[in-house]
Amino acid sequence: MKLKNTLGIAIGSLVAATSFGALAQGQGAVEVEGFAKKEMFDSARDFKNNGNLFGGSIGYFLTDDVELRLGYDEVHNARAEDGRNIKGSNTALDALYHFNNPGDMLRPYVSAGFSDQSIGQNGRGGRNGSTFANLGGGAKLYFTDNFYARAGVEAQYNIDQGDTEWAPSVGIGLNFGGGSKKVEAAPAPVAEVCSDSDNDGVCDNVDKCP
Repeated sequence: MKLKNTLGIAIGSLVAATSFGALAQGQGAVEVEGFAKKEMFDSARDFKNNGNLFGGSIGYFLTDDVELRLGYDEVHNARAEDGRNIKGSNTALDALYHFNNPGDMLRPYVSAGFSDQSIGQNGRGGRNGSTFANLGGGAKLYFTDNFYARAGVEAQYNIDQGDTEWAPSVGIGLNFGGGSKKVEAAPAPVAEVCSDSDNDGVCDNVDKCP
């Protein structure tokens, strides 16, 4: 019974989120996303393999094109050369600039921001903490005004250690709550109607006849 109630709430929430009007995108919109990344670690870390990162983000559209996004993810399936299982986490704040217009099916974007990482190390205990400067790009494909899929890649420069790592990612998300306004068509010009008191086909204001 509890499972049914949980499923009902989840389905109801999804239906409610995807039933907003066609103007859900644009300034004031909120996007929530779940994503997966493949972290290409720098060789200086002495890890045996690259890691899988899973996380989520929430973003707010300051304008129709500019989104401020806060994200969090955790590192899984990474191994150090000494055999230990590497665990870690990242918290990121990025600004995204979207191309095309709200409501378009495809919206490419570029991103820039900073992230804080805490991650295990090879050959020693504790975690290494680093700050990264991030640059990225990708595209969002909107299946509806509220539901989208995203693919992108980020270059992550480790400010503390001076190396660069790469992170391709994919995600799915919901967009809701925006208020982008449609541009109203200009009213059709109304033909000027003139008076013709003597019915000679010439307007009174230019008629020379008495």
